[in-house]
Amino acid sequence: PLRCLLSMKSVAPALGAGNGVVLKPHEDSPITGGTLIGKIFEEAGVPKGLLNVVVTDIKEIGDAFVEHPIPRIISFTGSTKVGSYIGQLAVKNFKKPLLELGGNSAFIIMEDADIDYAVQAATFSRFTHQGQICMSANRILVQKTIYQEFIDKFGAKVSTLTTGDPSDPQTILGPVINNRQAETLQQLIAQVS
Repeated sequence: PLRCLLSMKSVAPALGAGNGVVLKPHEDSPITGGTLIGKIFEEAGVPKGLLNVVVTDIKEIGDAFVEHPIPRIISFTGSTKVGSYIGQLAVKNFKKPLLELGGNSAFIIMEDADIDYAVQAATFSRFTHQGQICMSANRILVQKTIYQEFIDKFGAKVSTLTTGDPSDPQTILGPVINNRQAETLQQLIAQVS
């Protein structure tokens, strides 16, 4: 669902301004990041051809998607590494890049914070969609005076998160999106073990 919202941030304003859009969703989320959006706009009455969804592995189309002479703006949401490349390629081809790149979001908790509320908010921020969204808190910074209280309560809260089949309403944490993400998590766990 979140990929749908992220894609809409670029698609809806462009269509609203009268521009045609070619949307290429990430290959791991072609439905929620692309075809679902196409279907929504089709059912809303957007004329055929105004919004086009291209579902493919990026290796198949390479730089042609950005280098094509028609688009004047290239909008990209994703990693800093890929976004930097796309931004440079867009500028090289006299296009305006609009980039929303993966960050290293900090969640800051000051000593006057409501600790229980901070625990709830930090847990939501870190673990929504298995922590695989650009808005996840990748760092939690806590003032020393409340650090231990926060860590104890945060650890207790996180230990209650249920894992399993995402179709089960009791599941809070489902599977990660691909093997690459699973391997990255295994590496992070190995680093702290």
